[in-house]
Formats: sequence, structure tokens, C-alpha cells
Amino acid sequence: MDTYLLFAITWFAAAATPGGDTMLLLGKSLANGWKSTIPYSLGIIIAKVGMITLTYLGVGVLLLHAPVAFTALKLIGAAFLLWQAWRMWIAGRAEIKTRNEPFLPAVGTAILYGAANPQPWMFYISVMPQVAGKTELWILNLIVTIGFALITAFYAGLAVPIRRWMLQGNNGIWLNRTVAVLFVALAITFVIR
Repeated sequence: MDTYLLFAITWFAAAATPGGDTMLLLGKSLANGWKSTIPYSLGIIIAKVGMITLTYLGVGVLLLHAPVAFTALKLIGAAFLLWQAWRMWIAGRAEIKTRNEPFLPAVGTAILYGAANPQPWMFYISVMPQVAGKTELWILNLIVTIGFALITAFYAGLAVPIRRWMLQGNNGIWLNRTVAVLFVALAITFVIR
């Protein structure tokens, strides 16, 4: 039981801090409302469960010993972030939108986004060897699924008051450009780590 609690606390502290996944959720919630985060959250959860499963089974060690594959993963993640940053930078004035995004393409995008993020890979690669022999995989995946659902609710809720502020003057433009700069910084971090 202590191992599960330690994993849950460590995972939640790492996952709740602002990073690529949470910025994606916050951005979608700001642009399209909290309901738009559901497929993205589901896709990120699927990616995280996949990462946990693979590292639990020892595949993460192979990734560490295949520097070309790990570098490719980092570059794909960085390229995706730079593409998102460019889209945010040129977006112009923010507007509250009510368009429905197709559910399955959004889930697929989030799976790719989550899987290409090297930060959780490094976390799971470093943590799984300590917990794999003392835990059940399905319980670890359940902890992450419930935890990320709570994180999604927090970031989607955080976006509600910010959305109104975005419509005042040029606030939306500056927010989009600030997030774009954060995405560029994350992309650089992905590449140099």
C-alpha cells in the first residue's frame, strides 16, 4: 500500500505542474469551452496508460538504450509543440467558440501528443523499476486515469474565468502569444533534455 501511495503522490505532483499536456487542455478549454477537453484528456490518458504499461514491462529500458529512437521521440514532440506555438501566435484575437471538434480525431491527436512528450517517458522510466515488483499494473493505470481526470477538471475549471477576460481588448492576443512562447520553451526543453 505504501508503494501505491508514494507512486500516486509522486505522479500527481509531476503531472499537475504545468507542462505540455496541461497547456494543451487549458488551451482547448479556453478556446472551445470545458467540454472540448474531454477527447484530449482521454487521448492523453490513453498515452499515459500505454507509457506506464510499456515501462512496467521493461520497454522503457530499451528506449534508453536506443538513443536514436529517443531522440526521434523528442524531435517529434518538439515539432508538434512548435506547430502549436505557430498556430497560437497567428491566431489573432481570441474568441469564445462553440464549434464541435470531431471526437475521434481529437483523441488521436492527444494520443500522439501525449506519446511524443519525453517528460512523462523520463518519469516512468525512472519510477517504474522502483514500483514494478511491488505493484499491480492495473492499479497504477487506475491511479493515473483518475488522477489525470482530476487534473483535467482543474485546468478546464481554471479556464472558465479566464475566457471572459480574454475577450477584453487585446488580452486574447497576448494570452495566445504567451502560450505560444511557452510552447516554444517546452519544445526547446524537449530537445535539450
